[in-house]
Amino acid sequence: MRRASEQDLAEELRARYLKANRKGKGSLLDEFVRTTDYHRKYAMVQLRHGPAKRGGGGGRGGHPVVYGPAVLSALGIAAKAGGWICGKRLDPFMAELVDALEREGALELRQEVREALLAMGAATIDRRLATVKARE
Repeated sequence: MRRASEQDLAEELRARYLKANRKGKGSLLDEFVRTTDYHRKYAMVQLRHGPAKRGGGGGRGGHPVVYGPAVLSALGIAAKAGGWICGKRLDPFMAELVDALEREGALELRQEVREALLAMGAATIDRRLATVKARE
């Protein structure tokens, strides 16, 4: 049986499956498993929810982006000015370093970028610097 045919069959049985009682669901599931040769648990998922959505969902999954390119760029400038010291040593002096770089004209930061840069912890600085160093 072709994949499209199996999905069509699941679509046909889905409405009946969702309305059926426990015994009726069992018999519909048995019929679907015999016809499609699916594993019983996978067949239950197909009848309950339908096929998994692939691609086209747009956007990326996971956590939202907290430190965008502007923050990473500023971090790279600060780290370079600080001699590429580790995040544990850079973190306590980041506010002073950013102030000094702004006074010298090496950095011009918007308020939200500045806040994000100063809120960054030592471990995050190390992780983000790894990507910044790889680009240089």
